[in-house]
Amino acid sequence: MIKRGFKSTAMILSAALMLSAVGCGSKEAETTAATEAVTEAATTEADTETASETDTEAATEAETEEATEAASTAKFENASYEIDGWGGGKTVDIVGADFVEIKEEDKEDYDCDVLRIWYEMTNTLDEPYNLRGIYWHCYQNGEEVEDPGLSLDYDEWDIYEMQRYQMIPGARLRHYKDFAVHKDQGPIKLVISGDDKEEQNVVEIDPNGEFPGRPAEDFVITKIEDPSYGGKLDISEADMRDGQYHVTYKSHEYTSKTDYVDGDTIETPCLRIFWTFTNNSDKENSMFMAVNSNCTVYQDGIELQETRPTDWGDIDSAQSEDIQPGESIDCCFNYALRSDSPVEIVYEEMFNGVLIDFVIDDIPAK
Repeated sequence: MIKRGFKSTAMILSAALMLSAVGCGSKEAETTAATEAVTEAATTEADTETASETDTEAATEAETEEATEAASTAKFENASYEIDGWGGGKTVDIVGADFVEIKEEDKEDYDCDVLRIWYEMTNTLDEPYNLRGIYWHCYQNGEEVEDPGLSLDYDEWDIYEMQRYQMIPGARLRHYKDFAVHKDQGPIKLVISGDDKEEQNVVEIDPNGEFPGRPAEDFVITKIEDPSYGGKLDISEADMRDGQYHVTYKSHEYTSKTDYVDGDTIETPCLRIFWTFTNNSDKENSMFMAVNSNCTVYQDGIELQETRPTDWGDIDSAQSEDIQPGESIDCCFNYALRSDSPVEIVYEEMFNGVLIDFVIDDIPAK
C-alpha cells in the first residue's frame, strides 16, 4: 500500500480550509486562489504517489532479477551418500556431472538434453555386490525421466558394463547415469536409494546452473597383488549342490580376443580355465546351468566377465552340453583380463559357503 507523505496531506487540508472560509459574498479572486491551492495540493500528492510506485516497482524488479540470477548460477556440488539396503550399506560418491553431447545417430530419436552423473561406489557390505544395487530416479516437472540409452563407442562399453560386475567387500568402481531432461524447463530432482528403496537421498538440480563436468582423472581400479577374498583355501576340486555335481580344475592357458574397430585391430588378452564336470544328480544337466552362476573369477576384487576368444573351439562350447547322470565332460570358460594382477577363482553357495578357492598368479603383462 502506498502511504501519502505528511507534506502533501497538509497541503490538501490547508487548501480545503481556504475553500470553506470563502462565503457566498466573498470575492471571486479569493475563490479562485483557494481552488488553485487545492489543485496544486492534489497534483503534488499524485506526483508523490507515482514516484513511490515507481520506486517500489524498481525494487521488485531488482529483487526478481537477483533471484533469477541466483537460480541461474546455482552450482551443482559433488557429494557423498550412505545407501542403506538389505544386508548393510554402500557408499556412493557423486564425482562429476554435466550435459553430454548427443551423437548424430541419436539426434533423430531424442529431442532432449542428456544430463550425465558420474559416481563411484564402495562396497561396504560383507559380501560381493554390484552397482545395480543402487536405484536412481530422476524427475522434472513432476514426471519421471528415463535413461535415453545413448549409442556407445567401443571404448565406452567397458565402463558401461561395469554396472554388472560383482565387487568384493572394500572394492570400488566408477560408473555413470544418463537422464533425458530439458535445460529450458523446471528444476530436476534426483532420488538415490538402496535395494530396500526406503531410505532415499534427494538431490535438487538447477538445469541452468553450473556443473563440475566429468571427473578430471580416469578411474583406476586398485590393484590387489595377494587376493584373499575366498580365504586362501587353495581348493580346486569339490562336490557341489549337496553332492549332485563334482567339479575339478584341470589347467589354464592364455589366448586373446580380436576386435576390429574403425579399421584398427584390438587384441584383448583372455584367461582360459579348463574343468572336468561330473553329473552325480538324477537328471541330465550341463556345467553352465548347474554351477556356473555360483563361480566368480575376480581380478583386483572386481569380477571378470566371460568372453568369446578368437580361437573358440568345441571344448569352449562343451560348458553348455547336457550330460547324463554319472557322466563327466571336459569344459572351458574364458575371461577377458583387465590387468596383470593375480586372478582368484571362487565358488560359493549360500548355505555351504566357499567350496572352491584358488589363485592363478602367472598372468602375463598386458
